[in-house]
Amino acid sequence: KDDNTPIIGPAGTIHLSLNDLALYADEHLQGIQGSSSFLKRESFQRLHHPNLNSYAYGWVIGPPEELGVGNVHWHNGSNTMWYALLVILPDINAAIAITSNDGNFKVAENSAWEIVKRLAKPLEISHKKSMSSDAVESAGY
Repeated sequence: KDDNTPIIGPAGTIHLSLNDLALYADEHLQGIQGSSSFLKRESFQRLHHPNLNSYAYGWVIGPPEELGVGNVHWHNGSNTMWYALLVILPDINAAIAITSNDGNFKVAENSAWEIVKRLAKPLEISHKKSMSSDAVESAGY
């Protein structure tokens, strides 16, 4: 199996599907918003509260550059053959999971953040529309 040895493997060389990565991201999104049934809200707040500059228990709080969609929580990593980026945008109720089979960390990272930048505004617009339609429905129209 092509991978790093367990001693240097990120996260103990854990492997999961993109679908499972998205489920993991969604659980963190729900937890940050206080609606997880997995852990208490306080647990997620602790996991996502920066203790060292912008670093919080594996999560970076704040984007490498401004996205203009509110809070950004993210984690990335590579095993030198694959790259993954997980971005949570709690203010617009969105999570983005990106993976690449490019082991060149900088190239993969730049490409992944370019995808996030291109998705952030349309996701924000979609969120605002859904919030508007929810308000109309709750008003009984």
